[in-house]
Amino acid sequence: MEIYIEDVLLQNFLVTYLVIFIVFLFLNEQRLLVWHFLASFLGAGFAMLYPIIHLSPAIMLVLKMLVGYIITLVCYRTKSQKKQMFFYVMFMFVTAIYGGITLFVQFSIYGNFAGDKKLPSIISIIIVLITTYFLKQVKDRLYQKKQMSNFVFKVIIKNDGTIVKTLAYLDTGNVLCDPSTNLPISLVNFKLFSCLNKKFQVQDLLKKNLDNLKDGKYINVKTITGEDSVICFKVDSLEIIDNQNRYVIQNPSFALSKVKMSGFDCDMILNPMQIKGV
Repeated sequence: MEIYIEDVLLQNFLVTYLVIFIVFLFLNEQRLLVWHFLASFLGAGFAMLYPIIHLSPAIMLVLKMLVGYIITLVCYRTKSQKKQMFFYVMFMFVTAIYGGITLFVQFSIYGNFAGDKKLPSIISIIIVLITTYFLKQVKDRLYQKKQMSNFVFKVIIKNDGTIVKTLAYLDTGNVLCDPSTNLPISLVNFKLFSCLNKKFQVQDLLKKNLDNLKDGKYINVKTITGEDSVICFKVDSLEIIDNQNRYVIQNPSFALSKVKMSGFDCDMILNPMQIKGV
């Protein structure tokens, strides 16, 4: 029984600790380790009492919600009641995620949620660690996407009477320039290329006929695998919208990208040198 109690304490301490860790992570808040540990021990202690408390399910639910709030008061110390309540909601939500995944695995193994068939502690701990890893990956992806969104702009491109509105990603790594003019070049995908150059047909691409492109030509570029050539052309104008500001570039140079663009459903990768020239 002593070993069993130690296992349960360790398991519930770890769960509470990781739940608090994930909530702080998603909220980008700094945590004090001493209060984090104290709240985790408190959560583990309350978890040990639940099996010996004989109350109705409704009262037990209210008790667990109250305990959750006490835990958040200990680990997250703020004078703002709104922040405290939001932290509490996040704590309960993440706790439900951990509990739901654990119950799902238990049901998958035993076929029911019977109280006499609990997962071994080691299995529960592994589930908790894997869940924490995936939640952290989700947070990292969201943070990365948020950071990248700062470099996404609305653009309006005009060429031969065609007006296209789309999104463009400003990539500081795009240093492509026209070797003959030294002008910066932005990259566009095939969908945007086709919209801007309606006279240009697939046959022209296969025959390498660039007569239907404005200042169309092939330029050599360096890639990971060596050198390659891409189609370079110009359009009438490029308008970049940055919040309330609008910048117009006349006769900008574009190139057809051979690499699929992903991330923000952007059809274009801006060259930072073009922005500087505005």
